[in-house]
Amino acid sequence: MSNDNLTMTERLSQVATRANALCQTVEDQVGIIQSTLSETVTHTKNEVAGEITSINNQLEQAEEQFNQWKGQYTQEINGLPVTVNGNEKSFFFRGYLSAGSYSSDATGPDSDFPRCGTPKPPYYVNMLEFDASGTNQTFGEIGDWFSIDCVISHRGMIASAGYGNHFIFTGTTSNDCVSGLLEIKKVSQNGAIKLYISEPDFEDQEIAIDKELEGSTIPIFFRRINQGYGKGVARISLKIDTRYHCGASRAIAVSAKYSSDKGQPCVERLTHTQPSWEQ
Repeated sequence: MSNDNLTMTERLSQVATRANALCQTVEDQVGIIQSTLSETVTHTKNEVAGEITSINNQLEQAEEQFNQWKGQYTQEINGLPVTVNGNEKSFFFRGYLSAGSYSSDATGPDSDFPRCGTPKPPYYVNMLEFDASGTNQTFGEIGDWFSIDCVISHRGMIASAGYGNHFIFTGTTSNDCVSGLLEIKKVSQNGAIKLYISEPDFEDQEIAIDKELEGSTIPIFFRRINQGYGKGVARISLKIDTRYHCGASRAIAVSAKYSSDKGQPCVERLTHTQPSWEQ
């Protein structure tokens, strides 16, 4: 039938029919596109998730390999990183020695140090220790050695009189003995610093490091022989009387090296608790 003979209503009806068909076609195409897009997105997400899992696995393997490699050169012992270089191990720590308050009118509670408003108990600086417990029960093997460099200063003024201290310990650890040489490079003042030594068969010792020793080297036994194998800890410690630096706090830096498998940084490195060979 020719469109020329159709009424306007019939023509509009045909237009509407074609329009509806076209809309349906568009909707069908949109549905196909949405379905394809959804499938593509899902596939991409799965691929990305798979890649992320693969990457995470590779990272875990790399971290494990790195830790294995790192373990050859560093260890964490008593909360400190210890660098390993063959048989030699080394570590560093630093700390703050409180000054207490300063009494300008000299009315502090300690008559010997009246300008100390709130004197602090002595600090014990435990720099390095050798534990003879466990297997073997010695402090080291033949040829084991250690070295400690200790600096104490106020505001970086180690070169100033009355403010700086510098000590170097060099020693050996073997069988049931730990001993060494203490090189006294600089002393700030008499009475302030002592070596503190605790041994099984002897009274605890406090060896004063006074100014007259500056420039000298003295021999020290931290654990003398014949006190028994496997008997606790030989420790290199300083006792610092804070009353001598009231009003001027001190900083301490300790760098230590050692070769013995029985050596380690101490758990309590700066403490007011008196150390003992039993602990």
